Amino acid sequence: MVDNLSDISFQRVIYSAGSYTNERIHHLSQADSDKMLAINLQAFEQVFRWASEQMKRQSQLLDMDKNSRLSIICIASIAGTMEYPYASLYAKSKRAMIATASAYRAALAPYHIQVNCIASGYIDTQALRDLNDGDASHKPFVISTQTAVKHVMQAIDKNIELAVFPRSTRYITRALNHLPKPVLNWILRSRLDKTT
Repeated sequence: MVDNLSDISFQRVIYSAGSYTNERIHHLSQADSDKMLAINLQAFEQVFRWASEQMKRQSQLLDMDKNSRLSIICIASIAGTMEYPYASLYAKSKRAMIATASAYRAALAPYHIQVNCIASGYIDTQALRDLNDGDASHKPFVISTQTAVKHVMQAIDKNIELAVFPRSTRYITRALNHLPKPVLNWILRSRLDKTT
């Protein structure tokens, strides 16, 4: 796919693909594991590598003004902002995505290429409703797609390295991350619906 796009100039590339299996309810199968790793981490890394090379070439060829900066954005998850041993494959791959985007941000700064990572909480999308028997209203701090788009566009416009929203979820994850690791591990492990 990216080879077919190599002759096209982009001002902005957004990686928003993702795969999720609820590991709190289901044991991870080989197929689910392969799919999540391929989409959430391997394809993301390939697209970011390709986009960075494309945009480095573009930045050297073009005299970009400040209003038309080049940018690469990835959509991670608030799950990736938590660090604990019992995290799911999904959360660990999103954590790796956040760290990788941060590294690209530093590496592409000399080229004046903006890199942003979005780590949202629950967004009331059809995919989320499908995972929850048609209703996601019970999810904590769930926000509408319109609200999420507003937050994403503000993060891009303000060039925020890691945008975590909604605010209530951001505060809770920050507080949890400041707990001693054994306490955090106990809290989060006790939330699992299956034995590990």
